[in-house]
Amino acid sequence: MSATVCQSCGAKIRESCTRCPRCRAFIVAAPEAGGAGSPVTFRVNPTMALVVAVVCAIPAVMWWSRTPVPQARTPARAVRPASPPPGAPPPTVIEDAAKLPALPAPKPSQGLPSDSQSADAATALSLHRAVLEQDPLNAAAVYGVGRALLILGRSREALGPLQQAAQLRPGDWATTFTYGRALMAVEDFPAAVGVFRNARVIAPNEPASIANLAMALLRMGDRPGAAREFAAAIRLDGRDPALRLGLAISLDAAGQDSDAASAYREYLRLTPAGPEADRINARLSYLSGGRRST
Repeated sequence: MSATVCQSCGAKIRESCTRCPRCRAFIVAAPEAGGAGSPVTFRVNPTMALVVAVVCAIPAVMWWSRTPVPQARTPARAVRPASPPPGAPPPTVIEDAAKLPALPAPKPSQGLPSDSQSADAATALSLHRAVLEQDPLNAAAVYGVGRALLILGRSREALGPLQQAAQLRPGDWATTFTYGRALMAVEDFPAAVGVFRNARVIAPNEPASIANLAMALLRMGDRPGAAREFAAAIRLDGRDPALRLGLAISLDAAGQDSDAASAYREYLRLTPAGPEADRINARLSYLSGGRRST
């Protein structure tokens, strides 16, 4: 059996061995030169091998870390453009010399007693509340409490009873109309528009519903809509100068000078010495002179 010598530690080993049994060095045969040669051995240092492996692995790790990782795609969310706040009126016509006349008071109904014709509101409030203690769902008493509070100027307190009364008596025009008046008093004009539209359905020929609907639309800034409703109320009650004044102001604010001037003149014909006569005459002079700013 032939033997060879380990070049690392000098131990004699069999020629068939590939590693030295003493130092564990690899035995590699040297390439033959001219048909003859001797085996050559080399020793692999385990520590150096580990270092080389780590050094070689670093670029691979760096390449992997730079590789973009596919991200889960989420559906795009539609972004709605910001809308103006509800109830915001359009830009007001710039006034230089004359100012718009004051708005007329909300129109009362001829079918309901006016506040001055009512019994003492405080007494009525106590009487209606006494009834409710015995019958909490008495619709007439609930309505009486709300109306008394409204007359007393306690409009926000009146909203709850009047809303409840309107729900208890959905087809009663007086209850619905009074609830709308309370909403106007607290300046909840969008809600008042809905209530007065309902009152108009209940009593189509009652001009007070339409007039107050027009007033609420005008306070919201819907001048063309207000003008249409004032015109509709005038067709039912052409003798009320307040309706003409409301129509004139709506047209004036909408920039319809000629139509506004006609409505102002009709108001003066009905009420030549009214409280707004001087201001309206000044307004007519302003409009006819063509000095409206734009």
